[in-house]
Amino acid sequence: MNKTLIATLLAIACGSAGAAELDLRTGYDTGMDKWFSRALIGHQWSSGIGGWTELTANQSSGSDEGYDSFTAGDNEAGVYYNYKLNDQLSLVPGVAHVWNSNGSETRPYMELRWKLSETLSINPRYRYQQGHIDTNSANEKVKAHNYSIWATWKANDHVHFSLNPEYTKRVSGPDFNKFTGDDMFELGLQTRLVSVSKDFTPYFDIRYVDKGDKKGQEVNRTWVRVGVKIPL
Repeated sequence: MNKTLIATLLAIACGSAGAAELDLRTGYDTGMDKWFSRALIGHQWSSGIGGWTELTANQSSGSDEGYDSFTAGDNEAGVYYNYKLNDQLSLVPGVAHVWNSNGSETRPYMELRWKLSETLSINPRYRYQQGHIDTNSANEKVKAHNYSIWATWKANDHVHFSLNPEYTKRVSGPDFNKFTGDDMFELGLQTRLVSVSKDFTPYFDIRYVDKGDKKGQEVNRTWVRVGVKIPL
């Protein structure tokens, strides 16, 4: 199933090169003292049907490991349909499949894209997450509810800011860790520099990712990330 999804999405992206986009990003987790990176390719047809596939990797900043010490992270593939209600509103149902070495999840979702004005938009989303995860004792089923909002303000033609609060409540399966328990709160702030070049769009974001468990110690996690979007 995973290989079929990836092959389908890559075919979609490559089939209309002018509308496809490659998103490359690297970041640092201040609490866990870890580097990570990802590559995402996505495409949306004029019909509103779209899809993406994403590969991530983790690195270590430990004294005994270099930045090039890669381990596979989460992989994700998804499809959606952007149903335009009018010039201001769109409904976007979709589904994503996420997998890694510890298990996998299927994540159907519904998003509302609401353009309030030429400079302000709000996109609330609900996502249901269901799958399984391998623990020390068993292969456990996991179910969770995820709530997210993207609020974007276009300061001018070249600088856009986005605020993204996100909350996940796990209703079955193991806790995220012993400090956060079964719910997790995240808050992100992103800055995009658009129209600076027809060949790429750089962006920067900082994201609070609740509490983490680093070798039994409670740490506050913040991600600092830099990326670039490249039209293909």
